[in-house]
Amino acid sequence: MSTINERVKVVRKHFKMNQAEFAAKIYVNSGFLSALEHGNKRVTERVRKLISVTFGINEEWLRDGTGEMIADENPDYEIQEIVELYKQLSPYFKNYFRRQLKDIMEYERLNRKE
Repeated sequence: MSTINERVKVVRKHFKMNQAEFAAKIYVNSGFLSALEHGNKRVTERVRKLISVTFGINEEWLRDGTGEMIADENPDYEIQEIVELYKQLSPYFKNYFRRQLKDIMEYERLNRKE
């Protein structure tokens, strides 16, 4: 059975992030994250909740290793991921993305089966 500290590292590796990237997402510094992953710091409730919400991780799995790692649904993570990707687009592609999303919504509205 893995420890909570080891499971934090599993989450980071799952999302293919280095320690600096992952630490920034959960508002800690990379030195703290390194110590945490090596078991030299404890995982606080705040860090556990930030990991769960930010990455869509099942908090029960993170806390004690039971259940599945990825929560069934986490719309907050999906929205955050979309926003982060959107921020990286050029103005041209931001406009293109918005137009496409509006078109998809209209298509869905027209083809929705009642």
